[in-house]
Amino acid sequence: MEKLISLMLLVIARCAFSNVHKRFTILNGAVVGTVEDTITNVSPIQCAIFCQQRARKNNCQTAGYNEVTRTCSFSLETIANVTLVPNEKLIVLAMFDGR
Repeated sequence: MEKLISLMLLVIARCAFSNVHKRFTILNGAVVGTVEDTITNVSPIQCAIFCQQRARKNNCQTAGYNEVTRTCSFSLETIANVTLVPNEKLIVLAMFDGR
């Protein structure tokens, strides 16, 4: 839980200094629906930042992150299309407007 709070604070801080006013809801034990693209060997913070950058071009609304494989998956679907799973190593970062 402490790890997630730290992650969330870092993502919020990173987003606060950008021109895009987006924030993330973090869901443990969840996977995104349709995956548009993936990148590997990244941290959860990098995954959130890459999703935010892609959102500027309408290429990401939610990102899935696998802590074991360090894989980030980008999706255009909303948080409504997230599936809960019994695996706490799978995280969904759902972006929302933070203004």
